[in-house]
Amino acid sequence: MPGRSAKDDPASSVEDAIDRLYSLDPDQFTKERNETAKRLREQGDPAASDRIKGLRRPTVAAWAVNQLPRRRRDLVDDLLEAGVALRAAQRSALSGPGRGDLRGATQARRAAVARLLDEATALLEEAGRNPAPHADAIRSTLEAASTDEATGDLLRSGQLTKDVEPPSGLGDGSPFEVLSGGRASARSEAAGEGPPAESAATRRLRERMEERVAKAEDALIAAREGADEARREAAAVAKEVDRLERELRTARSRAERAAKAATAAEARAQESERALERAQADLDADT
Repeated sequence: MPGRSAKDDPASSVEDAIDRLYSLDPDQFTKERNETAKRLREQGDPAASDRIKGLRRPTVAAWAVNQLPRRRRDLVDDLLEAGVALRAAQRSALSGPGRGDLRGATQARRAAVARLLDEATALLEEAGRNPAPHADAIRSTLEAASTDEATGDLLRSGQLTKDVEPPSGLGDGSPFEVLSGGRASARSEAAGEGPPAESAATRRLRERMEERVAKAEDALIAAREGADEARREAAAVAKEVDRLERELRTARSRAERAAKAATAAEARAQESERALERAQADLDADT
C-alpha cells in the first residue's frame, strides 16, 4: 500500500501551518494566522481552525529564539545537552564532592547560551531590528530551556510565544535537600510537601484572565495594523493631492499664458482693424 503524503494527513497539514506561522516575522503573524484559520474553516475543519485561531503571537525575543532550531539545530542540541549535564552535576554536587564537575558544566552551559545569543542577535539584525532591547529576554529563555524540559521542548519545536525566566535555584536539583555532611535525600512525597494544588475556581479565573489578555493582545495588534494601514492610505492620499496640486498649478500657468496670448492677439486685431480703416479712408480720398 502506498504511503500517505502530508496532503492526505490533515493533522500533518495543521502542524505544518503552525510551524510556518512561527517562522514568520511577528508583524506578519496575526494576519496570516487569521487567514489560515478562516481557510481551514471554509474547508470544513472547524477544530483545526479553532486551534490555529488560538495561537498566540510571539514576542520579538521569542520569535528570535524560535528561529534558532530552524537555523542552527546543532547549537540548540548542544545547549540542551549542556543543560542535562549541568543538572546531573548539580545532583552530584548535592550528594557529595563534585564541585569541579559543577563548575565545568556551568561554564559549558554558559558558552552554549552565548553562542545561541550571538545567532539570535544576527537574526534580529538581518530582520532590521535592534537586538539590544531583547538580549536579556533571549538569554533568560535559553537558560530556562536548558534547565526546564518543557521549555526545552518548546525551543526544539520553535513555537515559543514569550520569553521565559529560568527557575530559581539549582534547576531540577530542587527535589533534593542537603543533609549534614553534604549528603542529599529525596523529599518524601508522604510528608505532603510540594506546591499546593490549584483549585478549580483559581484555574477558571486564571484561564479567563489568560483569555482576556490574549484577546487584548490581538486587539492591540489589530489596532496597530489598522493604524499602519491608515498611515499608508493617508500617505497615498497626500501624494495624490500633491500630484493634483502640481497639475492645477500647471493648468493655471497655461491659462495665464493663454490669456496673455489672447490679449496680445486682440490688440493685434484692433491694430489691423484701424490700419484697414485708414487704408479705406485713403482710397476714398483718392477717388
